[in-house]
Amino acid sequence: MTAARAAVASDALNAKPRLALRDLLAAFDRWRARREAIPHTELAEIVLDESGYTEMWRRRACSCRSFTVASPSPRLGTLTMRSKARSSAGCATRRR
Repeated sequence: MTAARAAVASDALNAKPRLALRDLLAAFDRWRARREAIPHTELAEIVLDESGYTEMWRRRACSCRSFTVASPSPRLGTLTMRSKARSSAGCATRRR
């Protein structure tokens, strides 16, 4: 974290990656500040939502059909992603 903060404070990075790293560090700080104030499951949900992973899983479930969503609720406690056996080769090639 120290090296990342130093890179953000300097001109070592171009503007776009420097801003992205700055935003990531701010998110880490925000999540760290909340870790004692809220239940860990709620914090995990916030991290997944704000980082884009929840949306990525939803898009992948729709486009790839490799996962099924057991509940439409975005709450971590009720969102269950179940892996299905891959039945099409096309799905495997779309994975990154």
